[in-house]
Amino acid sequence: MKTHRHMFEEIIKDDNLELAIKEACRSRKKSHKKKTRLERLKTDPDRIKKVKDWILNYIPMRRRPHEIYDGIARKKRQIYVPSVRETVVQHAVIQVLNRHLMNGVYEHTYAAIKGRGQHKAKQYVEKYIRKYPKDVKYYLKMGIKQYFPSVPQDGLIAKLEREVKDTRTVDLVRMILYASEDGIPLGYYISQWFANYYLRDMDHRIKDMVGKNLYIRWMDDMVIFAGNKRELHRYKDTIADMLADLGLLLKENWRIERFDHRKGGCFLDFMGFRFYRNRTTLRRTIYYRMTKKARRIAKKEKPTIFEMKQFLSYLGWIKHSDTYGAYLEYVKPCVSIQYIKRRISRHDRNTRKTGENNSRADPAAA
Repeated sequence: MKTHRHMFEEIIKDDNLELAIKEACRSRKKSHKKKTRLERLKTDPDRIKKVKDWILNYIPMRRRPHEIYDGIARKKRQIYVPSVRETVVQHAVIQVLNRHLMNGVYEHTYAAIKGRGQHKAKQYVEKYIRKYPKDVKYYLKMGIKQYFPSVPQDGLIAKLEREVKDTRTVDLVRMILYASEDGIPLGYYISQWFANYYLRDMDHRIKDMVGKNLYIRWMDDMVIFAGNKRELHRYKDTIADMLADLGLLLKENWRIERFDHRKGGCFLDFMGFRFYRNRTTLRRTIYYRMTKKARRIAKKEKPTIFEMKQFLSYLGWIKHSDTYGAYLEYVKPCVSIQYIKRRISRHDRNTRKTGENNSRADPAAA
């Protein structure tokens, strides 16, 4: 096992801190108040000194989670919202840890990894289904029960200590994780990275076990294709034992199904898509939310920019699935895509101009 030293010095380098500020400002999901503070930090002449002080004198804080409803996954989630200070510090830490510790990640681990998004995973599953039909007679789909809050912090830190021989870096990570009483605080930038890191070694063990069969993981959801059921039952029992060794539990709703809807089997519902032998469609809840949003926009004289941006985000699902015919019939008659794009473009252009004028008028930003 390769060990890494002197990582803390890399974290507090000026170049790394400058990049951390830029990346934090580029984050998409931010409140207006947080976005304004990040923009002010970006133009602050003492920003590097300020962020370095945040890291050297990091103060761990317990956070109270906020409950949200994830419409795509159809479940409630407990989300932790970091402050501006915590966000920038996490970016600085991950930019260094990511370079050193994620080189050995399993090739078919997707989600929260640069260049391995949802659509790339979907493309590979489609390719495998069509290229190896004899090895795709059955599939095992399973998940980890309450993955983020269930990860034992002591086990995660112990795993990190075996590879990172730098006490200050490990202590900083420990203080960041202190935001939640146990597990990984879902909603933190650092969380998605550690979620993949904790399962990294298990992924390779599973791949060695399944051999030529496809094993693919999307965060805490896993799918294995095989030619017979007996193999899949054996895989399921072994993976349950692997998870138990990590202090985790397999969800009770695991399923082994025949992958062929024409012969008494069924489709694979994975990552929001429905995979068939010859096509890929959307999960019904996603398509329902999209059509509902289109009808709601059609009823309003002047829909808000937020609603129109929400609707445009659904078009990516249509583009990467075989549902264009249904889109033409049920969605397109309700809305004008060109009108929505023009309004969003005009709004963003005016927002940029306003921001530029404010920064010129603000002597602290100059």
